[in-house]
Amino acid sequence: MKKFSKEEIDNGRKYCRDKRFTELEVSVGGRNINYFVVPSSVNPDLPNFVFRMTGDPKEGYILGVDEGMSEELRPYALFEEYVEFLEKGIDAKGRVVEAEAEAISLIRDESLKERYVLMRREFFTKMLEENEKHPEKYLFTEADVVEFKKNLSMLDEILGETD
Repeated sequence: MKKFSKEEIDNGRKYCRDKRFTELEVSVGGRNINYFVVPSSVNPDLPNFVFRMTGDPKEGYILGVDEGMSEELRPYALFEEYVEFLEKGIDAKGRVVEAEAEAISLIRDESLKERYVLMRREFFTKMLEENEKHPEKYLFTEADVVEFKKNLSMLDEILGETD
């Protein structure tokens, strides 16, 4: 995955603000996370996407969430992305599964948890499919794909427990 420079992050934030994307903050899992609500048209092939521009954590970050994602589920998807990239780090082995498991552990309502896990399972399945079709668009490394597949397995396991 691409690491972004401070300049790229600053320019990305300016772009989001210039486009008048809604800018919000959510408090979840003891973190205050700033993010943009992004039109689904930005990535119509990947429903319920979360995007990030991160590099060195001290140089800031941008997170965005698909406007089509349920407002109830957004905090947890944003939390996962925040923990994965700003706390664990872009190169950390196991970062996706660990961050996702932490996000899921925050959801107390079983119905909401099941909806979140289903949504994330669909997201990772679709993201892997899209990466196969358009690797030039996503720029995932082999290690990233391994991380995503491990996360998908964990999500499948959780769904198996709730059936």
